[in-house]
Amino acid sequence: MSESRREIQVGAALVAALVLLVFGLMWFEDYQLAADYQPVMVRYSTVGGLGSGDPVNVRGIKVGQVRHIELEPSSVLVELRLRRDVVLHEDAVLKIASAGIMGERMVSVEPGSGAAIGEGHVFDGQYEMASTDLIGQLEGFNATVISFVEHADSMLMDLRQDDALVRAVSGAAEATESLNELLKENRSDLREIASNTADLTARLGRFLEEHEKDLSQGAAGMARATTTLDTLSRQLGGVLTDTQKVLTALTEQKGPAGRMIFDEEAGENLVQALEQLRFLVEDLQRNPERYLTVKIF
Repeated sequence: MSESRREIQVGAALVAALVLLVFGLMWFEDYQLAADYQPVMVRYSTVGGLGSGDPVNVRGIKVGQVRHIELEPSSVLVELRLRRDVVLHEDAVLKIASAGIMGERMVSVEPGSGAAIGEGHVFDGQYEMASTDLIGQLEGFNATVISFVEHADSMLMDLRQDDALVRAVSGAAEATESLNELLKENRSDLREIASNTADLTARLGRFLEEHEKDLSQGAAGMARATTTLDTLSRQLGGVLTDTQKVLTALTEQKGPAGRMIFDEEAGENLVQALEQLRFLVEDLQRNPERYLTVKIF
């Protein structure tokens, strides 16, 4: 009885020692990690399969790991644990990238070269599409292509059943053959038309060369005539403007002439004066001796 109790006590002591050893090692490891590593917070729009424990690399060298991932209302907040000798700057790039062809993920870090950042800073990370994402997109594209091919095949089958495609091809062949026959039958006429066109073009070229001087003089004469007409047009415009001013002055009774036209008394006086002048002229013609006195010495 006492021997079995001793064995139980020894076993319990060994288990307790192992437990203390394990917890001691874990505490020492956490203490060492806390002393040698720093936390870095990064916010992503999506993480695409990234998980706790995934590596964090700087130019291909592992410098830490993903510690915690927290889902936010419109983003994902990721806590990284990086070695303290890795100094991040304000222009640092923390990008989720592929770590293998099987869809493994990692965080690739480019420390940057700007001003150093302080504790509590949250970086805006970048996301790189993984091979699994590309495969998923290719699968969707493949399904689209298959659907298109099936639809095209169905259309061809319908055309074959209706004999429409055959008739269309036959009609095109017949039209091409008819066009070839028409060209053969009218080949001489087409050659003559082409020859006449070339001859006419040559004659026109020679005519322009022979009469180039006359054409230039005619163009110069047209230019001078245009200039003369433009001058005459401006002069007529000036005359019309002056006439308009005179008519406006007469209408508005400006000046003696304008007032006389619209003044009845002045008009009557003018008529009487003209009547008396007419009588004077007639009397002078009938009785010139009244007005002329000739003395002979």
